[in-house]
Formats: sequence, structure tokens, C-alpha cells
Amino acid sequence: MARRNDTGFTSLEVLVGATLFSVIAAGLAVTTIGATKANTTSRDAAAASTLIYDKIEQFRADLNPADLDPGAHSDPNNPVSPLGAAGGMFTRTWVVTQNAARPGVHQVVVTVSWRHDGLRSLRGITYACGWPTC
Repeated sequence: MARRNDTGFTSLEVLVGATLFSVIAAGLAVTTIGATKANTTSRDAAAASTLIYDKIEQFRADLNPADLDPGAHSDPNNPVSPLGAAGGMFTRTWVVTQNAARPGVHQVVVTVSWRHDGLRSLRGITYACGWPTC
């Protein structure tokens, strides 16, 4: 009687292995794409947050008193880069309202918006003094 050679793989084993590999590879590809999108969204939100807090710090330092005139204002460099320079993808605006309870104190709402998979925006709120003594 002749002995069978049991070394190697059968066609069924190769097919099952290839199918399993394909399913795992497809799952990893989808996960990688999702992680890349989340990373981009996170990076843009961090840049927008930095732009908001940079403007809030400018209000607190009172670098330009005209920025505290009541009403809607827009950054002259719009659209701005993550560093605040002209030519970026972010639009920075702010709305100043006077606080009736405390004269000289203004509420400032800074909004940074951008387009990435639709319109996105972040908002920061602060209070600033429009007079030398508040």
C-alpha cells in the first residue's frame, strides 16, 4: 500500500485562509480610514480652539479697543491659518454685547468656523473691560 503525502495545504484550507485574511484586511482598512478622519477633525478643532483663545487673550490685553465696540466683528485676515495669518481655512468672528448690569464690561463671543465634511464651528465666551477702570 502506498503512503499518502500529508504535507502542504488543501484547496479548501487555502480558500478559508484567504477569506479570513481578506475580512481582517478590510476591517483594518475601514478602521484606518476612520482614524484618519478623526485625526483630521481633532487637528482642525485644536487649531480653531487656539484661534479662539488667541483672540480672547487679545481682548484681555486690550490691544485694539475698537474690537470691543458693540456689534459683530470679523478678523481682517479671514480666512486665517491656524497661526492667525491670512490665507487659511478658518473664519474668525466675534460679537460684542454690553453688559447692562456692569457698565464698561462687555460679553464677547468668539466663533471660529471651517469647512470639513460640512460646516463646523467652535465658540468661546469671555468678558472684557472697555474702560480703564472696571
